[in-house]
Parts: sequence; C-alpha cells; structure tokens
Amino acid sequence: PMVDRRRALAGMIAASAASPRSAAAQVSPEPTSFDSRGHTIRAALFRPSERPARAGLVFMHGSGSVGPRQLGYARRFAEQGYIAAVPVY
Repeated sequence: PMVDRRRALAGMIAASAASPRSAAAQVSPEPTSFDSRGHTIRAALFRPSERPARAGLVFMHGSGSVGPRQLGYARRFAEQGYIAAVPVY
C-alpha cells in the first residue's frame, strides 16, 4: 500500500510530542555536509543518545530556511531514537 508522506510525518511528530523526554535523551545537532550532483549540501544531523538507532530520516522542511521549529522537530525525532538529518537548501 502507498504511504501518504504527510500523514506519516504528522504521526511521527505527534508520537514524539506525546512521549515524555528524559534529560539523558537530549541531543545536539552535528553540522555535516554531502555532495549532490556537484553541489555541497549542508545539514544538521541529530543522533539519538541511545544505541543502536531505530532508523534514519531526512526531515525535508518546506519553509525555505532552517529555524528553531525545524530543528526542534528533528531533535524530538532523535530523542525518540531516530537519526534525523535536516538539510539546508
């Protein structure tokens, strides 16, 4: 079955917002970059404090820039055990 990306993302955000966060799970972004078709793409990478990570996701925001709200969503994903990358494009 086809997965609606917006519904899936909304569900993940809701699940991460509803779960309690512990102080030990607080994570900070790591600046990183990668090449894509001859262009360098910068990104903020959030890794969970627990190992191993559940999975990874790329948080493609639609605001045109990266701000506190976008980084907050990615941080909450990492606090729930996911690796989250937020590209700056």
